[in-house]
Amino acid sequence: MKMQTRVLIFAALVFPAQSLFAQCAPGIPGAGNPGCIPPTQPGSPYYQEQGSVPVTPAAPAPVWADRWGAIALDGVSGRAGTTIGQESEKAAIGTAMRQCDENGGKDCQVLITFYNQCAAASQNVKGGSINASSAPTKEQAEAESQKHCSGTCQLVYSQCSNAERVH
Repeated sequence: MKMQTRVLIFAALVFPAQSLFAQCAPGIPGAGNPGCIPPTQPGSPYYQEQGSVPVTPAAPAPVWADRWGAIALDGVSGRAGTTIGQESEKAAIGTAMRQCDENGGKDCQVLITFYNQCAAASQNVKGGSINASSAPTKEQAEAESQKHCSGTCQLVYSQCSNAERVH
């Protein structure tokens, strides 16, 4: 009897324990282990039906605003006005022209407008016309303005008016 009792006690302990451990412990692969239920199968505590998991929406794309710059110049007196970071071409022209006038210019003209990029102006060291160029980088704009200037030239202006992130 003692042997039968031991077998029954052993069986009672082993078989219920086996049903309790039907799910593999975390980190133990369930492939080929008949006592484990794969997490992708119904009945697994880790199973999730298609569409039951909320999908996190992607972050909204950034919104950029154009920023304008301008150079205005009085070719006779050499007085100038410049601006960057303006919200429109009209605002950039108005600010550069106003600044040129305030600097003593009598016949100010817009030399160049640019947006979301850089501009540079070069002039021969002995005077004369000013050559302005715009390009994606300051270095490119400076090189372009120098390339179109004749003789020994010097850089007289170089700035960028980059787009501004608004959202």
